[in-house]
Amino acid sequence: MSKKRARTKAVITALAAKFPKCFAVPDTRRQPLKVGIDADLLAALGGSIRRTELIRALAMYCSSEGYLERVLTGAWRVDLEGKPAGVVSADDEKHAKAKQAGIRTRREAVMAAAIPQAAASRAHEPALAPKAEPGLGPKRLSLADLREAARRRREGAP
Repeated sequence: MSKKRARTKAVITALAAKFPKCFAVPDTRRQPLKVGIDADLLAALGGSIRRTELIRALAMYCSSEGYLERVLTGAWRVDLEGKPAGVVSADDEKHAKAKQAGIRTRREAVMAAAIPQAAASRAHEPALAPKAEPGLGPKRLSLADLREAARRRREGAP
């Protein structure tokens, strides 16, 4: 995990600790936030978190699947105290559904690309076919066999 991503997650954790009725760390409990909550947070935090870090944390928080699933037309938005502060519009729900679809599409593309790469990397690896002993079935690999296979793989030899 990059330092920036780790710092952003730390900011979200700090926000959840300071404003537990508004922010939730497990994204299964997240609620839609009040529009303009960034200004409320900047005022409440008094500069203890830089604006860019706060905006990045809010973007990550509001892009989580748990959050996006709860952005439904008519759902209450919450302020820092967890009190209702507006409702989710149909446009907001439409935007959230589009964002979820984009996340799913990217995830599927990554998975589809990873499968052929894994298969291709395995195709170049030497086969670890244990030699069968007559009448006893396949031989189990010993620690020495595994070490030898690892050495061959590191050296790139078949």
